[in-house]
Amino acid sequence: MKPIISILKYSGRVVLAAVLLQSSMSVVAQPVRSFKEIRDEILQRHPAFSMVDASVKAMDAEAEGAFSWMAPEVGAGFFQAPYNVSKWKSENGMPGMGMFMVSAEQMFPNKKAQQAQYDYLKSRGGVELEKKQEMLNEMMTRVRGAYYSLMLATKKLELIEQNRKLIRFMMQSAEIRYKNDLGNINSYYKLTAALARLSIDSQLIRVDEVKQKSLIHSLMLEEQPADFSVDTTIQWVDFSGLIGDSTVLMQNAAYKGIQQQMYSNQLMIQSEKMALKPQFGIRFEHMTGFGRQPQMFSLMGMVKLPMARWSSKMNEAKVKSLELENESLKASQRAFLSEAYTVIRTKWIERNGVQVEMKLYQEKIIPALEKNFQVNLLGFEQNKTEILELLDAWQELIDAKNEQLNLLKEALDIQSELMNLFQITA
Repeated sequence: MKPIISILKYSGRVVLAAVLLQSSMSVVAQPVRSFKEIRDEILQRHPAFSMVDASVKAMDAEAEGAFSWMAPEVGAGFFQAPYNVSKWKSENGMPGMGMFMVSAEQMFPNKKAQQAQYDYLKSRGGVELEKKQEMLNEMMTRVRGAYYSLMLATKKLELIEQNRKLIRFMMQSAEIRYKNDLGNINSYYKLTAALARLSIDSQLIRVDEVKQKSLIHSLMLEEQPADFSVDTTIQWVDFSGLIGDSTVLMQNAAYKGIQQQMYSNQLMIQSEKMALKPQFGIRFEHMTGFGRQPQMFSLMGMVKLPMARWSSKMNEAKVKSLELENESLKASQRAFLSEAYTVIRTKWIERNGVQVEMKLYQEKIIPALEKNFQVNLLGFEQNKTEILELLDAWQELIDAKNEQLNLLKEALDIQSELMNLFQITA
């Protein structure tokens, strides 16, 4: 009767193991960090963003200098003075020759040209701000990928722990059945190998966890990185209202960055054209004559003519260069929109397909495999099913759940790409 008693005891333990299939593994409590918390820390700590802010401030400060005047020119020296110093003195009632002259010259700025230069310099900060947003999008895409990987790693480790508990129970069952001549030793060795493979799978997932957490820690610039857990709640983004909106992509930082660069170039064109306008100035000269000569002065108005053909070539070449650059940037915008629309349509189709597969696994495949396992479990309790058959049924169920998690990761990666295009950083 001893074998029967043992088997009855096993039946209860098998039922217990089946209950464990629905339980989560117990892990050491760690602080849970949401994606939003990680994003906010990166925005606050990462030097790339403060560098852009400082660069924008520097450009704004430079723009304030656009309203400065040209430096005045001052001169002093002898004017029409003979080399023979004796002739500087008056003789026989005749005044001496030569003068000492002091001169000052000032060109007056063109207010419109200054304003054009100011507008151009000020616009450069807008280009940098769009680059900052684009950089944020790309960085958050990397962080999301790491965060999603950690989410899936947690779920896969839960499956591995469930798998490990059941296989250990099966090993105990196989050992006792063999001792009671109810099974062969082959099943025990196969279960031992399966348990070892679980250790390998678990180790690979742990290594990937360390890699993904290291990426997040490096972006947060933590001096003493603290371990953390991730929120495994899946947050799906509804893109249905964005897919058909043709203007949404025009708000993307990459597109707006090109637009801002074109605007800045146009302002620089205006600045170059204004630089060809005449500039006026004044020159004053005061002369103190030698040998009783009267004091004299000279007051002259001046005009600078940069629009002359021989002096305007550099400005005209710069204008032509900027106009051609803007044509290139327009083509880049069209290329961006075309490529982005293609990616969105493709990814949207892929995501819908993956979600259909996930639904089939959730509603059809996994429930069917769970019933198959339960049938084999019942047969095992009644000594009608070999333990290896039970293991195969269980392994099929675990493989299906792992494939469902792989599909989930694929769907989340597609979502991350779409969020990047639609500039969603949540």
